[in-house]
Amino acid sequence: MAEIGAASIIAKYLTELLNKKINIMTVYDEMFLIEHGQCGKDKVLNEYIKKIMADNMKPKNRTDFEKLIK
Repeated sequence: MAEIGAASIIAKYLTELLNKKINIMTVYDEMFLIEHGQCGKDKVLNEYIKKIMADNMKPKNRTDFEKLIK
């Protein structure tokens, strides 16, 4: 699920939405943690990323989908 191209798009979107510079690697790290069922330091950013991923990315299997909606 975690791809650098998707992280770039999400970072740009969140930067515009939150009016705060969101680094691509920060988003990529959060995506990686979400993929492994964990949460980073910024829980609000984590929820935004989960929501965007659930809305725009197709999970590989049911387990990936459940990680995004929890």
